[in-house]
Amino acid sequence: MDKILTIVVPVYNMEKYLGICLDSLILPTKEEREQLEVIVVNDGSKDNSLEIMKNYETKYPETFRIVDKENGGHGSCCNVGLSEAKGKFIHFLDSDDWFDDKNYPIYINRLKNETADIVLTKKVEERENNATIHNFENIKYDSTYNVESFSYFLDKTNYQYLFSIHEGTFSTKLLREYCSFSEHVSYDDMQLRIAPLYGAKSIAFYDMTLYHYYIGRDDQSMNKAVLTRKFNDFGTTVDNIFNLYSNKQGVLSDPINQYARRVLIGLIRELLIIAYYYVQDEEIVTTTMDDIFRKVDADPKSSFIKKDISYKIYKFIPFKISVLYLKVRDLFLYLKLKDIYPLLKRKLFKK
Repeated sequence: MDKILTIVVPVYNMEKYLGICLDSLILPTKEEREQLEVIVVNDGSKDNSLEIMKNYETKYPETFRIVDKENGGHGSCCNVGLSEAKGKFIHFLDSDDWFDDKNYPIYINRLKNETADIVLTKKVEERENNATIHNFENIKYDSTYNVESFSYFLDKTNYQYLFSIHEGTFSTKLLREYCSFSEHVSYDDMQLRIAPLYGAKSIAFYDMTLYHYYIGRDDQSMNKAVLTRKFNDFGTTVDNIFNLYSNKQGVLSDPINQYARRVLIGLIRELLIIAYYYVQDEEIVTTTMDDIFRKVDADPKSSFIKKDISYKIYKFIPFKISVLYLKVRDLFLYLKLKDIYPLLKRKLFKK
């Protein structure tokens, strides 16, 4: 039987969370499970993760398949899964996250007749004491849009990315042709913010939550301490996305190209925010940023980046001044939030 969907689950030392993740991927009947492929990629785990995977493969061989390999990072797992996928569509699921048990079977059933190249669903951010559903703005749910005329891409004020590992289900054929994940670095999945644009003709939006994104592990990639420690990884991935954009500029139509530019600028802004807020080490920051902006300076087609405020701030404002400015601004916002600033203002400037 042909597979409707391949789900790729990269795993490295996730014995604490893996059971919850894989349990969420079990469909009720064998006939349903035969339509699904779950490739669980063991990235050289040193804990009990591999044994947990084997239990699922033994119990549900029609669905679960293990790839056991040496450690190469999250991106290497995604690349292996993408290369071996048999499903018409592919979705990636981190091993500390899970799919919605209510909507998951409905989602699979809808994919059977789906003709769009990309399907987007809502994600839920799961924290210890609350859960937040993220909706897409300015779109009509349960609709399919032509990429070339999609208003989201045509909005010149929009710098937000649309695609991610959480919301996106992609045509396997399309992603295999246009996406290769960075290996041995973190934040490799950010390449999904631009790569699916190449070759995609249509996007469908499903009015359902699917991906539950757990936030709370100390070693999570978006944790402040990890962002600081792995700033160079973040920079490497941004650099790889810049290379993808530079090498394939002629592939996209003008509206989509403009959107890709805005996403790239958004990534550079995000990188600078991490640099000034978290890292605050001039040597580390300049090593990473200089590599990126050196390429920007050498590429005539990248002049749009030079016009952005992020480029001008980095190039023309001393590093320590930028860091100090943000600290002062944050202090002001904190005092204002706590209603201390108005009180100080009255005391200092009373007539």
